[in-house]
Amino acid sequence: MKIPGKIKAILSVPVIYIIYCTAMYFGQSSISFPGTGLKPKNADYSQVTQIEIPISEGIGRVFYFDAVKDGNFDNPFVIFAHGNFEVAEGNFDLFEQYKDINCDVLIVEYPGYGNSEGSPSEESINELCEKAYDSAMSMSKNKDRKVIAHGVSIGGGVVCKLSRSRKIDAMILQCTFTSFKSFAYDYFIPQFLIRDQYDNEDALRGSNMPLLIHHGTRDILIPFRHAEILDSVSNNSRLISYPRGHNRWFGYSEETTKFVLENIFGLETIDD
Repeated sequence: MKIPGKIKAILSVPVIYIIYCTAMYFGQSSISFPGTGLKPKNADYSQVTQIEIPISEGIGRVFYFDAVKDGNFDNPFVIFAHGNFEVAEGNFDLFEQYKDINCDVLIVEYPGYGNSEGSPSEESINELCEKAYDSAMSMSKNKDRKVIAHGVSIGGGVVCKLSRSRKIDAMILQCTFTSFKSFAYDYFIPQFLIRDQYDNEDALRGSNMPLLIHHGTRDILIPFRHAEILDSVSNNSRLISYPRGHNRWFGYSEETTKFVLENIFGLETIDD
C-alpha cells in the first residue's frame, strides 16, 4: 500500500520534532554558554591576585582585588559573576569602581572560560563559586564579613544559585532572567528538557535580602518582564529601569553606590 505524500509529511513531523528536541537537549550548553573557550586579551593584572581553586574538572581561576591594601581582608567584598559571552578580565574596571567605597572584588572565571579548566554548567560554576566564596571568607578573621553578590545576565543566575548555600548580605542583578525554563517555549521545547535550571524566581521568592535590579526596557534577549517578576517575588527589592537593550551599557551606577552604602555600611544617602 502506497502512503500518500501528504500523510508521509504529517507522519514525519513528530519524528523531526523528536530529533530537534534531542539536538537541543544535548546542544543546550553551547546556547547557554557561547563564550566557552574565550581567552583574555590585553588584561592588566598589576592590581589583582589570581587564585587557583581545585574543582572537579581541574583548576578553576578567580581574581581578587584588595581595595584597601591593608592585608586584613576584613572589608566587605563583592563576588561578581559575568555574562555568558565574556571573560573575567573584561570586568576588571569593577576594581576601581568598587574601590571608591572600600569594597574588595572577587571575580569568578567560569569553567571552560579564560584560563579556567573544565566545562561550564550550573553545577560546575556553582562548585567554583562556593569554593571561591569560602576562600575569600577564610582570608579574613572577621566571620561576619559582609558580602555583596553582583551578577550580570547569566551571572544573575550564578549569584542567585550561590545565595541558596552561602550567606549573601545584598545582591545586585543586571539584565537577569526568572529561570532558564522560562525560555523553553521560545525554543519550542518542553521545560523538562532544560538541564541547567537557574531558577532565580524561586531563589528570591519571599527573600528579605536587600536586592537591587537594573534592567533595560528595550531588552530583547531577556525582556523587562523578567525583572518585574523578580522584583515582585522579593520582599526587599528595588527595580531601576533604563531605556536601553541588553548589553552591559550602564556598568556601575550611582544607584549601586547608594545601595551598597545604605545596605552594607549602614550609611544614609541623600537623593538629589
